[in-house]
Amino acid sequence: MMNLDSIDYKILYELFLNSRQSSNAISKKTAINHSVVKYRITKLEKTGIIKNYCIAPDFQKIGYHLYIFYINLQYASPEKEIEIISYLQKKKNTWRIETSQGKYNIILTIVVQNTEELLVFYKDMQNTYSNYFKKISLSQSYELPEPKPMQQKKTIGKQPTKTTPPTELKDYEKKTLYKKILSLLNKNARIPTINIAQQLDISAPTAITYIKNLQEEGIIKKYSVILDEEKIGLKRFFIRFTFADYKKIDPIVQYLSTNSYIEEIYRVIGEYHLEVILHTHTLEHFHAIMQDIRNRYSNDLKDYDYCIINKIYMIPSESRIFDDEDDG
Repeated sequence: MMNLDSIDYKILYELFLNSRQSSNAISKKTAINHSVVKYRITKLEKTGIIKNYCIAPDFQKIGYHLYIFYINLQYASPEKEIEIISYLQKKKNTWRIETSQGKYNIILTIVVQNTEELLVFYKDMQNTYSNYFKKISLSQSYELPEPKPMQQKKTIGKQPTKTTPPTELKDYEKKTLYKKILSLLNKNARIPTINIAQQLDISAPTAITYIKNLQEEGIIKKYSVILDEEKIGLKRFFIRFTFADYKKIDPIVQYLSTNSYIEEIYRVIGEYHLEVILHTHTLEHFHAIMQDIRNRYSNDLKDYDYCIINKIYMIPSESRIFDDEDDG
């Protein structure tokens, strides 16, 4: 585990709030010298603590849907498991791949435009590796979480108030340009606007306007930073909840959102009602959080399970869902 000081944490906090803001902006907000901010960010990148910067998109506003596969393997050697993961990494629809200790071997998040695309993905996966799949559980997120910085009690900053349906992108050229900009920002949210303009052969003012539109329409909900959690001593937990009375989900979500260690909360269709990503430094702290939830909702909590993430094999910034090419 690498030791970070207060300066590192202040800079990381600002990057969690908005990883696209300039070093100069971070300097002004933190009262840290501009050259120190630049040096520390570069150091955090070189040491691998910062893995990359990406966007947190609202997929539904551009006609996409997010699904999570929970995969239990059988007859799979460690080498075969790596082969399966490598196969999944090459699929264009893949958004994130993680392996875990506990109930599931692989947690796979994909993004598709329609049911047909989901079925094509699923059938190809089954045709290729069905003998190694003992059980596959599937859930669909119907309400994506409002992104928030890790270990902060609420998201700070102005939230988008304008709602724009997918039909807002009905013009083909506009939609194509949007996707290209989303692709570049998702691969590196800190890419300079002038570089976006040059790569897309448009003017810098045009690029600025389109990025602003993506933000105001709520398509880009947040610019995020991706950390190597292990290097800073964080453990990542994936928890799934089902409750006896579905009408109580809203206040439960509201309560869970106040927990500073819960990073994401997904409302899902499937075997469970909620799926939560949580970070803590110790297993004991995790159990204390779970005990609090069980005590508070002892009459409502019907069932839950959890797993500890071992390794993240693919992060969102490596996804190709906004790219034009097919599976590699």
